[in-house]
Amino acid sequence: MWLALVMGNSRFHWGLCDRRSLLYRWDTPHLSPSEIDRIASDWDKGTVPEFLLQELALNHHLSTVTLATLPLVLSSVVPALTPLWTKYSQTRILTLADLPLNNTYLTLGIDRALAVVGAGEHWGWPVLVIDGGTALTLTGADRDRNLVGGAILPGLGLQIRALASQTGALPQISLSQPLPPRWSQNTEDAIASGIWYVLLSGLQDFIQNWHESYPDSAIIFTGGDGEILHERVQQAYPQLSSYLHCDRDLVFRGYLALHDLEII
Repeated sequence: MWLALVMGNSRFHWGLCDRRSLLYRWDTPHLSPSEIDRIASDWDKGTVPEFLLQELALNHHLSTVTLATLPLVLSSVVPALTPLWTKYSQTRILTLADLPLNNTYLTLGIDRALAVVGAGEHWGWPVLVIDGGTALTLTGADRDRNLVGGAILPGLGLQIRALASQTGALPQISLSQPLPPRWSQNTEDAIASGIWYVLLSGLQDFIQNWHESYPDSAIIFTGGDGEILHERVQQAYPQLSSYLHCDRDLVFRGYLALHDLEII
């Protein structure tokens, strides 16, 4: 067994894996540099990190002795924190060069690339991944594992926070409520309308354009907002629903694909 860590912009995503499956997953807030430095150093000396001991399901799968020697494979979009984990001798840091994905570019996020590899290996190539994280990203690859390209825009939470923090009168709202009227008559609904209908229209355009080029492609939503995005796109455009799917574990599926290919 081994631990997979995805260091995202907002949270750390952890997974306990064996050779073929994701056994357990959980999220933690960002650890500070000093916390990571201490944990990695203590872990290398055989001291089990407290945040692992707090995960009761982990303790169900593993003994304390195993937790103290568990291999750690990580990917990160937070470069400043990544090297701190190397104090733990069983750390493996993934880079784009490790991935079976062609035609990548230097600044492509490792999380996007892993999600596409996981989606392609699990759902089939070609594939389009729509990741509703801090940033909302669209990433597509063809049947030969060539990166076709994608797009990046602010995620749902980031759009809400930007309006609330950068204006004097607009409130911070929740987008978990049902879709508001397109032409809304109060400020909260007007914000929700602007974010949702503009975003849904844009997603529809990208999805239809992708489908024209790759009509047999699966289109997979993932990330923290993946479920609500999947639901709302289906609600707004039911004609698209037959080839839309939601899979919150795409990045971990990417890790497992690398394990199957004996890359890690």
